[in-house]
Amino acid sequence: MTRGTEEQETDAERSSRELMLHALFDHSFQYMGVLRPDGTVLDVNRSALEFGGLTRAQVTGRKFWELAWFARSPAAQDEVRQGVEVAAAGDFFRCELELVSADGIDTTVDFSIQPVFDRGGAVTLLLPEGRDVSELKWAERALRVSEAKAAGIVSIANDAIISVDETLMITDFNLGAEHIFGYRAREVLGKPLALLLPERYRTLHDEHVRNFA
Repeated sequence: MTRGTEEQETDAERSSRELMLHALFDHSFQYMGVLRPDGTVLDVNRSALEFGGLTRAQVTGRKFWELAWFARSPAAQDEVRQGVEVAAAGDFFRCELELVSADGIDTTVDFSIQPVFDRGGAVTLLLPEGRDVSELKWAERALRVSEAKAAGIVSIANDAIISVDETLMITDFNLGAEHIFGYRAREVLGKPLALLLPERYRTLHDEHVRNFA
């Protein structure tokens, strides 16, 4: 009687845990799935279905790389197929994919496949996961463009623009500084800023810079 009650409680706990895991899986904003080692889809979560404009009935039982997520990009299909092979052999796979969502939005996805092993060390499942990193990539590109523009402006500015590190060693020396101080950049980079100042002002200037920092 006691043993039967314990078994019922264990089954209830197991059922509760499975329900919780499925809720986490299905409500994650990441694109997630479960595959057999040969790439056959067992399940995918709601975010992945919405991204591809698909239903579970349309994806379960099919090869992962053949589905609508990758249909517009043969390169992505090949990479995902290779990723399945790598993960099925027991290795973690990760790459970046350029995909198009069901509503036509170009999306950069940080994509990975994690193998799951049984107690004997055999791969029993594959867990693909995707994360939309489009905004991060746009921000990185915008920053690179901004930095390039700033570097171009700084390098040709008529005003002297000089940068130093925390030890007051020169790290940047633009054309304007070359014209004003009479040094070439290669002659002063890595040298102390005091090199450019009259000797009587060096100590006072260093104190001002340190106070400002």
